[in-house]
Amino acid sequence: MRIGSSEMQGYRIDMEDAMSIETDFHPQVEKLNFFGVYDGHAGAEASKFLSERLGEKLAALENPLDAEALINVVKATDAEFLQQSCREHGSTCVFSLVRPSASEALAWDVTVANVGDSRVAVVRADGTCESLTVDHKPEDDLEKQRIYAAGGSVAENRVDGQLAMSRAIGDWQYKANPALQVEDQKVIPVPDITTVTVRAGDQLLLCCDGIVEQMTNEDAADFIHNELSGLQAKDFDPASVMSGLLKYSLQKGSKDNMSAILICFNESEDYGKEYEAKDKFLAGPYKPYADNGDFDKAYRNDAKKHGYEGDELMELAAVAEEGMPDQPRGGGGQGGGNLAADAQVIGQMFDIPGLTEKQKLFALMSILQGKVQVEMKDEEGGEDGAEEPQES
Repeated sequence: MRIGSSEMQGYRIDMEDAMSIETDFHPQVEKLNFFGVYDGHAGAEASKFLSERLGEKLAALENPLDAEALINVVKATDAEFLQQSCREHGSTCVFSLVRPSASEALAWDVTVANVGDSRVAVVRADGTCESLTVDHKPEDDLEKQRIYAAGGSVAENRVDGQLAMSRAIGDWQYKANPALQVEDQKVIPVPDITTVTVRAGDQLLLCCDGIVEQMTNEDAADFIHNELSGLQAKDFDPASVMSGLLKYSLQKGSKDNMSAILICFNESEDYGKEYEAKDKFLAGPYKPYADNGDFDKAYRNDAKKHGYEGDELMELAAVAEEGMPDQPRGGGGQGGGNLAADAQVIGQMFDIPGLTEKQKLFALMSILQGKVQVEMKDEEGGEDGAEEPQES
């Protein structure tokens, strides 16, 4: 196997996703590998807890491939998190256990557990997509019946008009009825279990719903297949493909955190040994949005998590900004005014594939906002240097 992953904070103020990649992690089950994606909401603590604790709980199971044992360990992990002070944070939980098949050569048995609306899919060697998870959504009939029976409601396809999934880890406020069993609460941590066999030439994709916010599993599978088509297996770089998938999802209009893992399977025993590299941090552009305090804080906090600050971070940002206008927002909102640069940014923005008219309007308003704020300040404060009307 070759295993690569990529994550992106995207348009969110905080990164609330987490992932697990643990190879050969079980003390008794040989060559058992564990991959997980956790999409947090209302805070990052639930997804972080899963990335830190779920693997060790699975490794402690005598038979980690038994469906009932998997269900119980996920429920136990949720119960433990609900004892934390941050118990109102929530997260999806989707993971795959992968090991060589005992009955078929050049094949691997995959067991998938799913809570929430993250995804697992097989991209077959011929490019077809086989989805292994079904989203747990409040509007589904069986989920809705349980929610109403627990005293809840479904409005705008959300539990009590708030939560967009009907199963999750955490979210104590939807599980707090002492008269009900775990399985009967409005929101439950009970996973669906699926098994499948993959073969040499197939790929296994795990991702959060941010990846497929504006596209389907099949779209993601097509992207992966097209990226790998024409390459020799020895040249497959799943981390690079996942980085490309995140950028593609961003172009399609996704505004969410994004996380994805891709596992490529091959007949050569040395396939995985030939693939190894250090993690790489790729900064996004900084200067075009530097006058936005929320952006500045989110940008720097995310980079700091990866070990980058100060001049070193700005050097990486400069690489991302190559070819962009020097002053794309009228001199950073300082009253300089640069209509040519603004026009260039607007032109680039309207060339982005998949951007909706609403998103274009929002971005246009954001670009002009700095100028409007400068003019209001000059007008109210009586300061010199207010821009001429035709410059606004």
